[in-house]
Amino acid sequence: SDLHLSAELPPMIRVDGDIRRINVDPMEHEQVHGMVYDIMNDKQRKDYEEFFEVDFSFEIPGLARFRVNAFNQDRGAAAVFRTIPSTILSLEELGCPSSFKEISNQPRGIVLVTGPTGSGKSTTLAAIINEINENFSKHIVTIEDPVEFVHPNKKSVFSHREVGSDAVSFADALKVAVRQDADVVLVGTDQPYLRSETLHRLLEIVTESHRQCVALLDELTGRAAGDPVGPGADTAQKFAQTRMQIKKWTKEVYNSPAQMTQQPVPPTPAEHGWIPWYVENQLHLLGWVRAGG
Repeated sequence: SDLHLSAELPPMIRVDGDIRRINVDPMEHEQVHGMVYDIMNDKQRKDYEEFFEVDFSFEIPGLARFRVNAFNQDRGAAAVFRTIPSTILSLEELGCPSSFKEISNQPRGIVLVTGPTGSGKSTTLAAIINEINENFSKHIVTIEDPVEFVHPNKKSVFSHREVGSDAVSFADALKVAVRQDADVVLVGTDQPYLRSETLHRLLEIVTESHRQCVALLDELTGRAAGDPVGPGADTAQKFAQTRMQIKKWTKEVYNSPAQMTQQPVPPTPAEHGWIPWYVENQLHLLGWVRAGG
């Protein structure tokens, strides 16, 4: 799933969860730096030089697409390439429960897809959007950092926007989404949190314009508002924190806290479980947990 390049080490790949070294000579700093620098645009190079790290996407046409994080470490330049599948799987192919399809068919509301890194959040988001694309004639605006899955125009029309190159920030892009006549707005980021301003704007879009929004969060916590749950917290604590935070957001926007109910679903064959949370037909939270907790 991942390719690791790091100065003074041979290239490494992640296979079935484990890092494995490729049987080639170690790479020098100049080699890693040159390879990564060559695939950046001017804006990404500027950010890399200023902040010592940068996220971007990279595509080899007809072969593969990658999400890249380039950074510096004690031995020199380094980068991690995460493979983005060229084929977008359907909800059925992912083994998602029927409730996922019901959620994608809702005319308005917010869907938050949460879970730890590598749990399939982006793949699930892509499948939800693909379900809409195959069944409805919509204008779908994706706001991502960076753009991952590139959807073909089937029944719907897509506008893929990347923060940093096509938009200044998530919040700024959301401000104009309604004026762009968006029916569905996807907000996707691999950052550990979305700012409260962004989430408030999502709620406002749904309330004021009757649009549908889907967003990705990196943890089952309230970290989007800067109120984290400690690393030792169990699943129940994390969901309790999430519920409290969502009630806070909805109270600030709707002047009354949301009433929430939990509907657990059977684990998938990969021994992962999904827990949908329903919020007064306004917000759906798809939380990822391992089967058995």
